[in-house]
Amino acid sequence: MFRMTQQLIVLPSIAVILLFSAASPAKEIHVPYDCPTIQAAIVAAKKTDVIIVHQGNYYEHINLMGKLITVRSTNPIDPEVVYTTRIIGPESNPTVTCNTGEGPDTIIAGFTIAHQAASDYGSGMFNDHADPTVEYCRFTDNWAAEGGGMLNYYSSPTVTFCTFGDNLADGDGGGGMCNDHASPIVTSCNLVNNFTGVASFGAGMCNRYSSVTMTNCNVLSNHADSASLGGGMCNWDSEVTLINCSFAGNDSPSGSGGGMYSFLSDVTATDCSFTDNEPAELGGAACQIYGTLIMTDCTFSGNDASVGGGAMFIQNCSATLTNCAFAGDIDPTLDAIAGSAWSLNTTPPPTGACCLPYGDCMVGAEADCLAADGVYMGDGTDCETAGCPEPCPGDITGDEVVDVLDLLELLGAWGPCP
Repeated sequence: MFRMTQQLIVLPSIAVILLFSAASPAKEIHVPYDCPTIQAAIVAAKKTDVIIVHQGNYYEHINLMGKLITVRSTNPIDPEVVYTTRIIGPESNPTVTCNTGEGPDTIIAGFTIAHQAASDYGSGMFNDHADPTVEYCRFTDNWAAEGGGMLNYYSSPTVTFCTFGDNLADGDGGGGMCNDHASPIVTSCNLVNNFTGVASFGAGMCNRYSSVTMTNCNVLSNHADSASLGGGMCNWDSEVTLINCSFAGNDSPSGSGGGMYSFLSDVTATDCSFTDNEPAELGGAACQIYGTLIMTDCTFSGNDASVGGGAMFIQNCSATLTNCAFAGDIDPTLDAIAGSAWSLNTTPPPTGACCLPYGDCMVGAEADCLAADGVYMGDGTDCETAGCPEPCPGDITGDEVVDVLDLLELLGAWGPCP
């Protein structure tokens, strides 16, 4: 009887605790009002809490501690708020660190991230085996041997609407961002006016043993110092996908690959532009040695090289250029292609018959046919011989049968047209 009484007392207590835990909502923690520093707020935060940092300068180093939380300014999409909400690292270690398995639900947004002292790596932000989400941040005045603005090491962060400007890497490279065995997704970002030191790599971005996807990004006016490679970007044994990106005004004055240098790398660029990039030697816009290069619908204008390949220098590489435009004079330096083992395809994609719903047919490229929900009948076919199904005007539902379903579809649409 005594044991039963104990159970009746203990078990309801456990139920109350579980009910209270399940009902505890995420909360907001305001800095400096609820906590004096951002790091103190991170320590106090629980899962899904939101830390809101009010405008001001915060001289500290923060570590997200593997927590599923959001750390943001009062309005991340307001440039003035971003500019005036600053995290400034006073010591040599990175200003922001994620090294405890942070995932996409760990979010940092809406800050200017800077540094007062040089760092060995990732001066602005260091991600080590972590995959955080970084949005609407401005990385500036950061200085490291590797990854001035950000270093991603065995990490796959999602970086969106961020600017990397006026950062320096004076050792292994990546003034704006360095990716080492990493797979970041970088979207709608700017890498502007970043620098490398002597004999370094990638003033804007350096990729080593990485898989990188960049979409709608601008790589502008980045400067690689003497004997360096890749003013805008350097790719080393990496896979890089570029979609609708602009490389302009980048330079490597005593190296190669003003816009982009790639070695043992597979690079795919679609709808990208390369303008006014220049090195001292080879490949004003791009220098590709070994690996694979596929460029589609890209434009080249005003790129220059003192030795050869104003547009591109390609060597020991499988390269295919499709529908690419070259605006400069075709001479040994300006907007020219030099090297070996490349092919240039300026013809449009092949066309063929496309059987559309409801019996219609058109001739077009395969991509256009599939976008119209059609069936592509093969390159070089025409509508007369393609054998598309005969039109069936009563087949409203498109199932090749005229039945009650077509009638119901018609009755459902009965009345005045909008």
